[in-house]
Amino acid sequence: MLTPDRLGGSALWLLAVFVMWESRELPLGTWHNPGPGYFPVLLAVILLVLGSLVCVMGGRAAPIATVGWGEARQALVILCVCAFICLGLERLGYRPVAPPFRSRPATSFSSRPERRCVAAS
Repeated sequence: MLTPDRLGGSALWLLAVFVMWESRELPLGTWHNPGPGYFPVLLAVILLVLGSLVCVMGGRAAPIATVGWGEARQALVILCVCAFICLGLERLGYRPVAPPFRSRPATSFSSRPERRCVAAS
């Protein structure tokens, strides 16, 4: 049975396998003298283990067909903002890209202006 936990764990597992595959050309080195591929492979192994644990432990979750998509619009906005920042940082730079998105969560704390200023700083 496909559950959100198993789907997420499988995505983590696939990401780990992809990182290991892309790191195959880099020399690993040794424990005392690690090469450029050592840390990505180490993180990928940790991600592989954690993704496998999420898959195994995710059997008790509700089936994916019963999960509601009530917050899909917020998730889409977050995804679009992340994509804009990733693509805009290289072309536009940090100053025009980051401040509008950095201050947005601060304005949602309260409607009182003094709290917004404290949260933004």
